Amino acid sequence: MTCPPPESCGRDSLHFASLAAACPDVSAAALEPDQIVLVVNSNVPAGRELADFYAQKRGIPAGRVVALDLPFPEEEIAFARYDEKVVPAVRSFLRDNGLKDKVTCVVTLYGVPLRIGGRPAGPPEFEQIRIIKSETEAARKDLEAATARAEELARELDPAYPATQGNDPAQLAKRAGDALTAVVRSCLGMPAGPPRDAAVAKMVLLFEKMMGEAETAQRLAAPELARIAPPDDVAPERVARMRRQIADWAREFNDLKAKPPSPQVFAAMRTLVREHFGLFRYHELLTGQLATYESKETESDHPLVTQGRGRGAQGPGGAGRTRAPWGGRLRQVRLVDPQARRAAPGEDEAESDL
Repeated sequence: MTCPPPESCGRDSLHFASLAAACPDVSAAALEPDQIVLVVNSNVPAGRELADFYAQKRGIPAGRVVALDLPFPEEEIAFARYDEKVVPAVRSFLRDNGLKDKVTCVVTLYGVPLRIGGRPAGPPEFEQIRIIKSETEAARKDLEAATARAEELARELDPAYPATQGNDPAQLAKRAGDALTAVVRSCLGMPAGPPRDAAVAKMVLLFEKMMGEAETAQRLAAPELARIAPPDDVAPERVARMRRQIADWAREFNDLKAKPPSPQVFAAMRTLVREHFGLFRYHELLTGQLATYESKETESDHPLVTQGRGRGAQGPGGAGRTRAPWGGRLRQVRLVDPQARRAAPGEDEAESDL
């Protein structure tokens, strides 16, 4: 990609893709030129020309361009280089120029990498990965065992029930669902009496193991199952109590999700789901937490720009940041690319002010 010289660029040839908003009320305030700093790659002269042109058109004060020695044309910068070169340079620029408490928007221009490479995991992350992998392995074995018991019960009630295979999570979910459906169907077709009561008792235990006690109570309260379920399990007061309990547990889980991620928060989420929401949701949560720790995307507190897509998947937009490289709050991060689609006059302003 090449950058046309500034003199060939009209105002409406610049497209500004909003990359992040740390403050929910930023849209209420217009961005002033004095709040902006521009970041360019010192190895890309066209980017500096574009910065000068952009500063002139926006009325940005002089001395607001940070030139960094960055790789080009690579779109990704290694985390180590970012942490050692980019962060200190931006912090120093803002501090030395008295801009730390003034700048709320960083504009990165053509030539600046779009992504930061993954941050290498350290001992704390490795320990959490070890813990979660251990729990995942145990949960997988429990899922396999519960699924096998469901299929055994299905064959006990209907010898024609087919044998199935497959132990990845999706296959286990299908196997368990098919088996429990067959068990329910068989139980509904049985006459009242001890044999049906025994089969239903086994079915209820499997429901609770896989889905949790509260959801099991709600399922058993459905009209079709209520006629074969143990009366105490479908008593109206118990069902109502379980519904309230589910709401309380869901609220507790959402409160944990809203907290900053930490080993303690993740452990509390796992305990809550394991104890109340069944094996499948527990395994799903473990998988998500493991992916968080093993993610190749950095979770740095101060990414300058992270990869993503802009409006309508057009142009080099991105998403990702909440904290500025100097430790303060940054309202906006923008990226200017002269090759993006032509915007209508004034469109860049409307899209940029979050």
